[in-house]
Amino acid sequence: MGDTAKSIPAAFDPLVVGLKDVVESTDLSGLDLLCALRSALADLYAMGSRMPPRTPRTSPVSHFDLLPKDRWVAVRDDLARRLPSAMYWSELLPLTYETVGDIGTLHVAEDLSDIYIEFMNGFQMESAGGESADLLNWWIGDWQYGWGITAVRLLAILHEVITDLEAHVYG
Repeated sequence: MGDTAKSIPAAFDPLVVGLKDVVESTDLSGLDLLCALRSALADLYAMGSRMPPRTPRTSPVSHFDLLPKDRWVAVRDDLARRLPSAMYWSELLPLTYETVGDIGTLHVAEDLSDIYIEFMNGFQMESAGGESADLLNWWIGDWQYGWGITAVRLLAILHEVITDLEAHVYG
């Protein structure tokens, strides 16, 4: 284990900040946003799988406020506005590219908002007095069943959508 095992947790925080920056960047939209999200999620997922085992997520901080639902809604709405319209991928069948409307875009925006808020709640806990080890437990404690499974689903979607957009398959 040694130094490498200790450096892995330290490397996770900048990846979370990287995703935060992508989600909050109003300069990114369309295909550029999708590509940046794919990179940020892939980096987080790859690092999550390398993390040493953590205890399931609990907060040693006696009280901290989770971000309110309206913050999630604002993030979702902003992402939905900046994502390509009429996003389509094969799992949306029997819908077609012509009939998908905003269903695909909203689905991706909701999943991204879930992951974003999960990580931002960790920062909320840290600002209420949590230590860095507590923050890491919040983010990684049960990541496979929390943000990890959502990230894998989103990576598959982003892979298909980006490939189709770059090849000008639709429209």
